[in-house]
Amino acid sequence: MFNIKDDVLHCPQCQHNYLHHKHICVYERKKEDSPATEITIDGLTVQIDPSSDYNPSARRNGIAIAFGCENCDFYEYLTIAQHKGQTFIKWDWKWDRHK
Repeated sequence: MFNIKDDVLHCPQCQHNYLHHKHICVYERKKEDSPATEITIDGLTVQIDPSSDYNPSARRNGIAIAFGCENCDFYEYLTIAQHKGQTFIKWDWKWDRHK
């Protein structure tokens, strides 16, 4: 569930409007169902994992953006995944290895 007011994303846990991006993970595949390359951007640091198991999409490309709330202990990833021509957006905790 997403709480967006006046184009501002609010914390799903406490509804506060001060969410901060922590880092971004981009998952790219050369072709459908092939292993994903994970590109993690954290400040000025870029890491590349040529065969990651952490893609939010089971078959295509994906993005995971880490968010932390200034008001509570919320820390999760907003994931964007492609599947069968559709785009799915959800909160997901699976990528916490990057904390």
